[in-house]
Parts: sequence; structure tokens; C-alpha cells
Amino acid sequence: KMLLTRGAAASGTYKVGNLGTVRRPLLLIPASHGDIAAVELLLCARADAAACDSQGEPALCHTLRNVLSAGDGAREIFGLLLRFASATDSGSKIPEALREQARTHLRTSLRYARSRHEDAEPP
Repeated sequence: KMLLTRGAAASGTYKVGNLGTVRRPLLLIPASHGDIAAVELLLCARADAAACDSQGEPALCHTLRNVLSAGDGAREIFGLLLRFASATDSGSKIPEALREQARTHLRTSLRYARSRHEDAEPP
């Protein structure tokens, strides 16, 4: 909220690390900290839910990783981003990278569940 009141664009970016070679959407600051209200505020102020960092990775992929690691507020934030990304007319849709990341996670989970099931069966 402070950034918006000081004139920052909701669709702005910030530099990551000391070298500043990677720029990420401003939306990822509150998303990384589990601040649901700030994420919703930025989205309502026209932040792009499907924006990518300077290396081409969508913000949705960052938030999916937060969900998979059980971060605070991660599911709610991911749900907000998905809802806003799929509801916009500006052409920002669900990125293919996100779909692939979800497929990979589901395949890994399935392999793990099958191996646990096989280990639990009596010989």
C-alpha cells in the first residue's frame, strides 16, 4: 500500500539481490511474505497476475512453489493470481510454464505415492 501511495505502478518491478541482474514483478514482494491483502490490493490496482520476471519465469510459478512448500497464505494468494490471470481481457492467461510445473509436481507426487504403497504391501 505504501508503494502505491508513493506513486509506484502496480505493474512495476524490483531488483533481486546485490547484483540487481534479475527484476521481478512488484506483486511478488507481498506474495513471498504471505500478505494476502497487499496482493489483492495490487491486483485491484491493475498489477498483471501473469507477469514474468526478467528471466521469463511467471509470477504464478513463484507462487505455486510457495503453495507446494506450504507458505503462509500461499494457497489464497495463488488462488487470487489464478482468478485475476484468467479473468483479464489483456491477454494475460495461465502461462504454459505454470501448467508444466503443476504436471511435474503431480507426476512426482504420484510416483512417491505408488512407491509408498508398494513398500506397505506385505511380500
